[in-house]
Amino acid sequence: MNLNGAWQFTFDDQDLGIKEGWYQQHDFDKKIEVPFVYQTELSGIDDQSEHGIVWYQRHFTVKEAEDFATILHFGAVDFETDVWLDAQHIGTHVGGHTSFSFDITDYISAGEDHVLTVRAKDLLLCQ
Repeated sequence: MNLNGAWQFTFDDQDLGIKEGWYQQHDFDKKIEVPFVYQTELSGIDDQSEHGIVWYQRHFTVKEAEDFATILHFGAVDFETDVWLDAQHIGTHVGGHTSFSFDITDYISAGEDHVLTVRAKDLLLCQ
């Protein structure tokens, strides 16, 4: 399943998201077209400002159960990334231009709506 496409999105310039539990259901104020970064026109946002922390959220459904592992793969996220699935923290990755994956087999059920939330923190922009 390819999760590129429309996602909910918001900036977190005050670094409130974790404290306020944005990884649970949260009303993000923007939409972004993934895999494009918010600075590009193709993202649908085209904001050239610096924002050190951003959040993405998307609902998805796995249509049928598979007999093999379900891997959530990211081509790259800059720079420090936290990932939640249905408000449960799946993992953290540090590294700007490297791919990474998480095994989410034990976290998903076929036919159910799941909420994937990603927090990306660019350490260079936060200094």
